[in-house]
Amino acid sequence: MLGEGAYGKVYHITHSYDSQHGYVNKCYALKVLKKKQLLDQGLAASTFTERDALLDLDHDFILNLHYSFQTDDRIYMVIDLVHGGDLFRYLESKKNLSES
Repeated sequence: MLGEGAYGKVYHITHSYDSQHGYVNKCYALKVLKKKQLLDQGLAASTFTERDALLDLDHDFILNLHYSFQTDDRIYMVIDLVHGGDLFRYLESKKNLSES
């Protein structure tokens, strides 16, 4: 597990497949959200807005959403894996950020 929030967890996952150039392992982050908690907090609409925005945006500073799907009780988002923690915790630990 990479992290945990109020509504779910983020896991490190690997997609393994065969390509013409050999066996490939591609790493992703899997964000798993609990539907009941999202609904109880009135966050279902913003979660789908997040999904739609990530699908539409293509920018170096924004993670790409590769897949999303759901079960009866969970929402899953497969996004780029970036090591170093999440932005919220990083900003919390720094008083000032330089432009570089």
